[in-house]
Amino acid sequence: MSTKIRRTPQQWQNLVDDQATSNLSARQYCDQHQLNYQLFCKWRKQSSERAPAPLIDLSSLVGEPANQIWDIELELGGGMALRLKRG
Repeated sequence: MSTKIRRTPQQWQNLVDDQATSNLSARQYCDQHQLNYQLFCKWRKQSSERAPAPLIDLSSLVGEPANQIWDIELELGGGMALRLKRG
């Protein structure tokens, strides 16, 4: 009889992060680490839904010459986007 291991959300996040850098498919990673594939996929999906967007440093745009052209679009989710454009 197998013993179920209860993991914290942080432990699942660590596993999801580790799999992402492992060069293994999710199925291979789960087989190798004796994880339930469906449960792993559930946590991976939850992780991607709440993962913060990467920080974009816009400070380099401050003080740029007025003739500098840039176009930035931020997808906010739900079909909404914020577009910043100069030039």
